[in-house]
Amino acid sequence: VFCSTDAVFDGRRGDYCETDEPRAVNFYADTKIRAEQAVLSAGRGMVVARLALVMGLPLVGAGNSFLARMMASLDAGKRVAFPENEIRTPVDVVTLGRALLELAGGEFEGVIHLAGSTRLDRYTMGRRLAERLGYDVALVDATHSNKMPDRAPRADDASLDNALARRVLETPMLELDDAINLVLATKEKFS
Repeated sequence: VFCSTDAVFDGRRGDYCETDEPRAVNFYADTKIRAEQAVLSAGRGMVVARLALVMGLPLVGAGNSFLARMMASLDAGKRVAFPENEIRTPVDVVTLGRALLELAGGEFEGVIHLAGSTRLDRYTMGRRLAERLGYDVALVDATHSNKMPDRAPRADDASLDNALARRVLETPMLELDDAINLVLATKEKFS
């Protein structure tokens, strides 16, 4: 199972399915597309799992979690900004882990999208997360991705259609609120 990304799409229309042709908007996406091609040409039994924006909290250490960074900023009373032009289908790390294990032990081969069942812009997602976590949503600002320095170009709408995953996997692809609840319950269980 090779983990790829929703970034392989140019974001011109969103709601991408597995048969849509990838088009890179940055170097990272180009390397992922090339890796996908190499994996799929390696023979039978290969899986390319395209991951949507992953939401979770590290169980140990700092990790590279946008949610953990957001919480740290809000804990310090700092404002956080999310691009309102970037539309995603976030998947929680617990569901993602379960789905990847299922794929590794299963018979599916080919490309599959592992994405949540809620399609929304990152600003709205940030506000929903802040509200659910008990933070002041007034500290969550809307921005545009082209106003965020030091970022590679991103697709506006990299939302993924998860219909295939819902059909072939036993692991359910969750709505955002259920995914948030699962992330928080898992963090609490291991804290």
